[in-house]
Amino acid sequence: MDNKDRLNKMARLVFNQGNLGQLKEAMNVLLDVYADMLAVPFEHGTCFSHDDILERLEQIDQKKWRPIRNMFLMDPFYGYSKGNFSEDEKISPAKLMLDLINVMDQIKTDQTNKIEHYQVTMAKLSKEKQDTENTLAKTERLLREERSFNSHDRTDLKTAQGSITFLEGVLKEKNEKIAELQREKNVQLWEREKERLFGETEKKIKNLENEVAEQKRINDSITRKLLQIEENNKMLRMKQDLSKGSFPPSTNKSNEELKRAIYLLEKDVIFLEQNLYEQQRTFATILLGVKTDLLIISDNLTDPDTGQVIDKDFVRVCDITSKLFQAMKDGEIQDAQKSLPPHYSYLPSDFKIKRIKRISRSKIQIPILNDKDEYG
Repeated sequence: MDNKDRLNKMARLVFNQGNLGQLKEAMNVLLDVYADMLAVPFEHGTCFSHDDILERLEQIDQKKWRPIRNMFLMDPFYGYSKGNFSEDEKISPAKLMLDLINVMDQIKTDQTNKIEHYQVTMAKLSKEKQDTENTLAKTERLLREERSFNSHDRTDLKTAQGSITFLEGVLKEKNEKIAELQREKNVQLWEREKERLFGETEKKIKNLENEVAEQKRINDSITRKLLQIEENNKMLRMKQDLSKGSFPPSTNKSNEELKRAIYLLEKDVIFLEQNLYEQQRTFATILLGVKTDLLIISDNLTDPDTGQVIDKDFVRVCDITSKLFQAMKDGEIQDAQKSLPPHYSYLPSDFKIKRIKRISRSKIQIPILNDKDEYG
């Protein structure tokens, strides 16, 4: 059986009106049992009858759930029990529905095993409690007899009182342990779900942090290379201009003044380019933070049945944010702006931008050399 054939068979199995009706009825009665377990408030070390719950689970398994398990999970004709699913099968709705049925089946089995284990434990503790109570009663009887025959024997009386105190402490400890086991039974169900949710969130955050770190490393490396290439090109152009005599002759400036002016201009250019790079990098970092916030918010806007975000406007904002982030990485932010709606291309009339000031405050005049100044 190839993957496509198995996928079609699983889809016909799951999305069948009769099969879905049978599955709905079985899941409803199973969930009713779990709801009844939590409906009665915890009091005096117990909140439901173990025997009643086990009997109901057994009846559900025989009448409702065993046919569901045999039909959806165990039937070799549909191929789910064989495993080895392809990537297309893993994300198909039919495969995901069968996974849900498998998880519900495991939950039912685990719950039954847990209750049976607690029954055995509680039976042992109850027996120990009964033995302790019998010993206590026997000790109290002996104490009363001792008092009636020898009221002056204070030493034996204190010994008996100490035994009573010890046995009462043991009895209290057993009662507290029984109550603790009952509380753990309810808490473990919620702890398991909480750990799953936190695990998924931490995994997403870690992936995003790794992506940001890798992108930062790439951007830093590219920026350093571009700055070096730009600096080399500037020096080469300056040398070519000097060798061709592009500057008109002048008798008032020296070679040292020309070098100083060129040095200041190069520092201004490098400073302004570095500021431009920092502005681009900062804006890209902010966009990445916005993407992270949108990703977290999207979890609350996702339809649990389809796995899709149901708010179309929110999806459009996410797409625009991703497009701007990619354009900032590629240095094509102006081209990306042209493809956006008109309100992304205008600023209010009173909007002002603070200009970046260059390092050299005064206006720089490039000195002009004549042949005598240049060659001495």
